Amino acid sequence: ENIKNTYKLLIRKKGLEGEITEEADYHRVIYHYVYEYQKHHTVKLDNYVALYGFLRSITFIFNCVSLYFTYLWYDKPSKDLFLLCLISYLVTYIFFMSFIKFYRRFTLESFMCLITDDRLTLNKEKVEEKLAK
Repeated sequence: ENIKNTYKLLIRKKGLEGEITEEADYHRVIYHYVYEYQKHHTVKLDNYVALYGFLRSITFIFNCVSLYFTYLWYDKPSKDLFLLCLISYLVTYIFFMSFIKFYRRFTLESFMCLITDDRLTLNKEKVEEKLAK
């Protein structure tokens, strides 16, 4: 809920329109805002981008290798090729799950940076008064 509210403040501040829906690419707006205004988080965000980009590439490569082994096994079935297929698919799955893990951490880091940004509070004094009560 806090993320949605802060995102709405960001949209109002920047003069944009949009809602948080399944189809909207709101994370891109959040990421660019956070990267621009919260310099102490840029190194961490860069590391997450590098990690999930690397894992995405490795997943693609192992997926191609798995398909190649599957093609070889389909052409000439053998136990060794079948074992190679299973292992390569398992490695592909592990790398894909790692990619998902780091992409999720990257988006969570962007959202948390957005929440902690004091520039987005429209009426900071009113918010502080409500918290004091």
